[in-house]
Amino acid sequence: MTMTATPLCERCEQPLPVMARRHARYCSGACKQAAYRARKTSAAASPSLPDELTTRARWVRYSSAKVPLTPAGRAASSTDPAT
Repeated sequence: MTMTATPLCERCEQPLPVMARRHARYCSGACKQAAYRARKTSAAASPSLPDELTTRARWVRYSSAKVPLTPAGRAASSTDPAT
């Protein structure tokens, strides 16, 4: 007789229910939701943009033709970072 390890919930580390699916990761909907919220807040806390992009001057608005404009109101180039 082979004994297999009981799978554990990734959030609370309690054993998964006996009738849980083979690939289940959480013991309940509450643990699943709590894990999602924790991932979402940790992702929001860490910046996803490099410092290089966050310190550069940015386009602040678009024209009615959806053309990017510089802060001075002139058309900006999407390929030339000097504009």
